[in-house]
Amino acid sequence: MMPASIEVGAQSNVMFGVNNMGKSKIYNVNISFQGDSITGGEAFKGNLDSGATANVDVMVTGVAQTMDDGTVKAIISYENEKGKVFTIEKELSKNLIVIHSF
Repeated sequence: MMPASIEVGAQSNVMFGVNNMGKSKIYNVNISFQGDSITGGEAFKGNLDSGATANVDVMVTGVAQTMDDGTVKAIISYENEKGKVFTIEKELSKNLIVIHSF
């Protein structure tokens, strides 16, 4: 995430790759973000062939001052060929700190 510290109302860029390491194509790949002090950043990547990578490059917005350690989770959901939905949650390695500007 860049920058790792933002003011309320400012944005931070989040970038990473999603790799399909499975033997089958996955469908409706969607990435969203969850954190107490941020909003936004949803990315729809569509279908991903076996062995392929989708690059995520989104902006999240600071909406409240961080009162915890600034942990932000990336929530990745996708479907298999039968339509069964799977969800993976990953904590991002750099925490995002939202500060209140006076």
